[in-house]
Amino acid sequence: MQDRRAHRAIFAQDVDAVIVPADAAGGLGTLFFGYETKALIIAVEDNKTKMKAEPENLQIDCVRVGSYLEAIGMLAAHRAGVNPVSLTAHVPSIAKLE
Repeated sequence: MQDRRAHRAIFAQDVDAVIVPADAAGGLGTLFFGYETKALIIAVEDNKTKMKAEPENLQIDCVRVGSYLEAIGMLAAHRAGVNPVSLTAHVPSIAKLE
């Protein structure tokens, strides 16, 4: 007999992105997707928690965004095949010429 819930289940291979608070990346799910899969980890800085486990401190590659609204935009870009890093505003400073 087949489990009727199986058609509604989400499996790891079905997940290609995870959105988490920026300082709460220490949960089992985030650690699994950060270490064992190629899922995009989107860290939201606007949501502060008591966990204090940032992805970078755990050697998890992530894209940081300011809010959940930005996270949804980042997720939409990712699903459309746009490299999320190209959407960030992190531009290296220009050296002053003397």
